[in-house]
Amino acid sequence: MELKDFKEYAIKTLLEYEQLNNELRTLRETYIEAVNNFYKDNRVFFCTDKEELVKEFFNSDIFNQAHYLTIHKSLINEVETKVKMKHSELVEAFNMLDKLWERKEK
Repeated sequence: MELKDFKEYAIKTLLEYEQLNNELRTLRETYIEAVNNFYKDNRVFFCTDKEELVKEFFNSDIFNQAHYLTIHKSLINEVETKVKMKHSELVEAFNMLDKLWERKEK
């Protein structure tokens, strides 16, 4: 690959990395908000005895909310993995760019 092509590839990879980081930040923020709301909305159940909590958990909206939080956390984990992969790709791209640049200067 030529230096020009690799520069374009590195920039494209950097933009993709930035986009994934923004997506991850948004997911984390909405997850924190959802967890706070979950505990705020259901505080009364967490103050009662265990049996009452279990009964209410399976007979109410709490189960759906908890399931939503689990799915939300899974999405965060998925995007974190994508960010790590894109970061590795970005590091490789910049290392290759450095090598190509050194060759061009010689």
